[in-house]
Amino acid sequence: MADLITCYHGSLRDTQLRYPSRTPVVPVHHPRSAGSVGMLNGMAKTVLHIEDDALVARACARAFKHAGYDVVNVTTAELAVAALQSRSFDYIVSDFDLECGTGGDVVTWAKTMCPGVLTRWMWLTSNECALTYHDAPFMQKPAHMRDVLSMLSSIT
Repeated sequence: MADLITCYHGSLRDTQLRYPSRTPVVPVHHPRSAGSVGMLNGMAKTVLHIEDDALVARACARAFKHAGYDVVNVTTAELAVAALQSRSFDYIVSDFDLECGTGGDVVTWAKTMCPGVLTRWMWLTSNECALTYHDAPFMQKPAHMRDVLSMLSSIT
């Protein structure tokens, strides 16, 4: 699988919210992986990935997991808010244009309800309008996963 994410606008959609198990995560490390990038005190750092394109979501989830992150993928603004209400995340990586709503809708909700998550936010989108909602690290799609992972690991 190439490590270039391309934004596809097909009819293939993944609309299920998937939560990892509540048991401690034991990440599997591949010899060529980024090592312990996604680890904190032996536990996987969690990423909420907000992306409505199933192909992009799968490519990102695979790369995040390969780098040692625990990933929750959601496809709509409503599911993103529900995920943020149900648990905490170390990082949020969000597309702006979603099938139902926008990443901006999630930012607007988060500014009021849990502003702390905005310090760990990253845009991965082709729409620069995202920056008008929240001035966070921005990666233009298509992007190489090594660059996405590098930017994600630089967020403190």
